[in-house]
Amino acid sequence: MITITVDRRNTLAVASEVTASADEPQLSQVSQLVYGELRQAILDGTLQAGDRVVEAEVARKLGVSRAPVREALRRLQQAGLVEHRPRHGWFAIGLTPADMWDLYLVRASVEGISARRASTQAPPDLLAELEALIEKMVVSAEHEDLEDLAANDVRFHELIIQSSGSSLLHRIWRLLYPEVWTSMSLLRLKGVALTEIAERHRIVVDALASKDQDWAEAVIKRHILEIGRRVVAPAQDSRERGAGSRSVGIGG
Repeated sequence: MITITVDRRNTLAVASEVTASADEPQLSQVSQLVYGELRQAILDGTLQAGDRVVEAEVARKLGVSRAPVREALRRLQQAGLVEHRPRHGWFAIGLTPADMWDLYLVRASVEGISARRASTQAPPDLLAELEALIEKMVVSAEHEDLEDLAANDVRFHELIIQSSGSSLLHRIWRLLYPEVWTSMSLLRLKGVALTEIAERHRIVVDALASKDQDWAEAVIKRHILEIGRRVVAPAQDSRERGAGSRSVGIGG
């Protein structure tokens, strides 16, 4: 089991029970574990924008070669969570509170336009599909399965985008890495029951069913921005308390 913490020296500590003699399947497993833990650390704010992830130190702590660590970092790079700076190494991109709010604003705009169109031109089975996804979200919430909840949440919103009939809107929305940032929202929301997150999608379906374009657009924008405010405000408070750059490596 790999665990990641940031110690009082602002150092990323990665510990593992994996041995140095790992073969290829084991290395691949280590890569998946490193990817999952680093991803969660970035999404929940343990790793912040600008924090450095030292590849050699991660590999040393794991007791394996750099290959699985490098593979994990490349996957994180594809997801837009880390970047490689020539001659400097790997750094968490993360999101500043301002970045996060911009993301929610863009999502609200794109999905608002999509909901407006979908309310009058969506296929007949759209509402039933959305209701089915809400039921799946409720079950995921009751089992505290964040991964499944996020996946069904993303599919719910993607169906609305696709029902707008605009491939351009869909491409723009996909560029926002919806899977990553939906997971981020779920991880950073405090004091909100998971079942509440699932149930709050029902008013979106009601708005689409009304065929009132203005209401459909307004409801889905509010749906997104209300979550955005709950996520961004604590992040802003945390940033103000911990102002200043951090140099992150591997705890020894």
